[in-house]
Amino acid sequence: MNPIEAWLAARDADSLDRTWRALDARELADVAPPAARVCEQAAARLAAELLGWPVERVAWLANNPYDRSRPSPPPRDLRQDVARCYLENAVDFRAACSETWSVCEDRDGARGVQRVVVGFGLDDGSRDGGGGGGSVARVFDLDAGFAVSVVLCGREVSIVAPDGARAAIEARARRALDLYLSNVPARVEGWTGYDHARLRGLVATLAAAVDGGFAGSETWAGTRTATEAATDYRETRLESLAWRFAEPGGGARALTMSEYYVEGGEARVVASAEVEGLSWGSLLVVSVDLGPADAWSASVSQRLSRAQLDAVAAAFARVDGARLG
Repeated sequence: MNPIEAWLAARDADSLDRTWRALDARELADVAPPAARVCEQAAARLAAELLGWPVERVAWLANNPYDRSRPSPPPRDLRQDVARCYLENAVDFRAACSETWSVCEDRDGARGVQRVVVGFGLDDGSRDGGGGGGSVARVFDLDAGFAVSVVLCGREVSIVAPDGARAAIEARARRALDLYLSNVPARVEGWTGYDHARLRGLVATLAAAVDGGFAGSETWAGTRTATEAATDYRETRLESLAWRFAEPGGGARALTMSEYYVEGGEARVVASAEVEGLSWGSLLVVSVDLGPADAWSASVSQRLSRAQLDAVAAAFARVDGARLG
């Protein structure tokens, strides 16, 4: 059997460990910036790049693997009791446990992509038990003799390739994987109450740092897209609002905002502003949770390239009193 095929077919720790070691895979160094991880969308871009497929064909790699309502190749599931749970670069638990596998594969002959999710559970004496797991995306071409294993939401990427082709495959992999997941805390000194215009202005500033087409987006006309109100069992009033501010001329760019107000008792506002119209797989969201002046938090969630992450950090630093990270 082809050595790469043997690795793809392995479904237990011993055979997977053995076939993976036999491939002499080499880790791709410096694959992600500090505090960032390789996201599922980057793995989809990698598969599209190396296989020559449209990214829409492999977009299922970014779906929640436990949500079977989302389109993806039919999963092949396995459950077994084992003495060791192993998945290359992602899991290596060496004790008796119950192991689960879920493998989705899209393949054209010798070329294709897999998403492998492996989990383990054990009785550790607690009510819910213990456990863990991990997932990888695998892109392969048996005829060309290459394969790439990417730990999803991790920092490990390994490449199997003939010596003459390795440099080119590594370069293509780095280019495709230049999309990283980063969720960092943020703070703006003096922001002690919620200000709709201020949050909108902040996300517009960050969006313009990523895509110049968002310059001036804090002034785009908008509409309220949803309003809901209710009172819970504690007689606390709850209200939620949603807004959308679209690029003039009907373009794809827009800023969307959602606001959730809680009145009575510990009054607070939870709000988020998201950027629409970035390139496929990209994400930029600013979220704030404001209660009393001394108890609030904020975060910036991103799926962006290395250069874009740096641009957002620089733009945030230029905001008076702002701290990121």
